[in-house]
Amino acid sequence: MKISPLKNFAILTIAFISFCITTAKSNMPDQSTYYYLRSNFYVDIFSNLSPQGDSLDFIFLYDIDYDNLVFQLNDEQKYFAVAKMEVTFKDENAITRKRIITNDTVFADNYDETISKKLTFKNLQTFTLQNSNYNVQAKLLNGKNKRTTNFETKIEAFSEKNRILYPYFLKNIENEQLKFIPFIRNNSVAFSSSYFSILIPAIIDDNETFKFVIKAQKGDKTREVWGKFDTIAGETEVLKNYQFTIDINAHNPIISLENTEFENKKALLKINLENTSFSPGTYELIIENTTTQEKHNFTFEVRWNDIPLSLSEVQYAVNSMYYILTDAEFSDINSGNNTKKYKKIIDYWKKFDPDPKTIYNEAMATYFNRVDYAFFNYRTLVEKDGAKTDRGKIYILNGAPDKIENDMTDKSHSEIWYYYNLKQKYTFNIISVGNYKLKKIEEIE
Repeated sequence: MKISPLKNFAILTIAFISFCITTAKSNMPDQSTYYYLRSNFYVDIFSNLSPQGDSLDFIFLYDIDYDNLVFQLNDEQKYFAVAKMEVTFKDENAITRKRIITNDTVFADNYDETISKKLTFKNLQTFTLQNSNYNVQAKLLNGKNKRTTNFETKIEAFSEKNRILYPYFLKNIENEQLKFIPFIRNNSVAFSSSYFSILIPAIIDDNETFKFVIKAQKGDKTREVWGKFDTIAGETEVLKNYQFTIDINAHNPIISLENTEFENKKALLKINLENTSFSPGTYELIIENTTTQEKHNFTFEVRWNDIPLSLSEVQYAVNSMYYILTDAEFSDINSGNNTKKYKKIIDYWKKFDPDPKTIYNEAMATYFNRVDYAFFNYRTLVEKDGAKTDRGKIYILNGAPDKIENDMTDKSHSEIWYYYNLKQKYTFNIISVGNYKLKKIEEIE
């Protein structure tokens, strides 16, 4: 099937209106959720001086893909898995000061959930240790993917020479100033997050103030296709005598800041940021004490963990846009090396971005997520790439149909897709087992 570029554009223009509100409706499991680029296992560790000032309070969070767990059926024929993890905290003399063994039971409603990479299990541990430097190692002991089940990091103690600890990067909750959702991405920021905050544990004297600078790390070539990053600078907010509390709410940990009765030099430096210019890449955060001119440098990453598979391979991404491009547009985007092609893809989608204030483009992400869905869900014995089939092409252009009907007669079998917003229905004839061909497109009232 070759749909003309003009017809494509007319269909797509209407489809864009519902891009961000369309939900996948299908009578079959979404096979694309079984294939995902992100790691199978993530950890975040937050440390802060205790209210008494003589120890460190820890929040240890972890996030595990269902696909990385070994599920089995219990006596009630329900799917369950046990996530067994070992976490060790060793001091500078390699003496183990804390060992945690988790045995979390995770349930799935059906087999398809047990192999999904988009469903995850989140949990946390809280504890207190002596104020000291620690080497931390976390291992998922019974994960299926052995290559992505280890995590290592270092925790520094508070001291007179080290009065500022590594920052926490947290997703903001709308209309909440002191409540946040941790990303649980090895202390990185999710690219798709519009707003986030940085909290920095500190020990400060009265009347000390701080400012910050965030700039792109030199030599980071992952940012080239997204354009220049303008340095961000400003003053930090100083929160004195605030302590973390944490709770699991609807499968997501919620971190809250509560004022304590303890009066000491403990504080949190808070930076609120709109994710308007942060593209995937590495950044430098510089905190300066404006009273003493003391500076602390940190690096952090912005990651697109849920990038569509079809967008991760440049040539395939270009080919996947053939349905919506004129021949001249396709020829232009398909010229140059992979870096130039990727930049052209990003530039093309800017005109369809529903929120142009941010670099993250919801329309582009939605389109290539549709390509992923089509690739896996509409492939046949004849065509291994479902995005090239007739049903795959229509799904990519219009999204999931509002209703699917099957029409069986003595001589033929057809499948009919209804799109009420577009006032159209698409009829596919089944030529052979699993092989669907578009027969006609009709207007509906």
